[in-house]
Amino acid sequence: VISFIYIFSIVAKRFAEEYGVVRLSIGEAIRNILDMQPKSELAVAITNYLVKGLTVPDELAIAALEVSLTDMTCQTRGYVSCRIHM
Repeated sequence: VISFIYIFSIVAKRFAEEYGVVRLSIGEAIRNILDMQPKSELAVAITNYLVKGLTVPDELAIAALEVSLTDMTCQTRGYVSCRIHM
């Protein structure tokens, strides 16, 4: 059985490829912070939760998303959010 979330992710990926926009999810935003700014306060705070096997709190996840949205590519080409409201 293919989940709705999986299908939505595929559609978002194809949309991003077709229109040249950035595909962005909370997970991708967090990975972006950890990869691109590993010594930042935000990355350290996120890492503290992840090394303990805990879920990253919403406040930190949203902060990562906000930082990712300030990326020049998102501002000039746009983005596709992969978040589903249920």
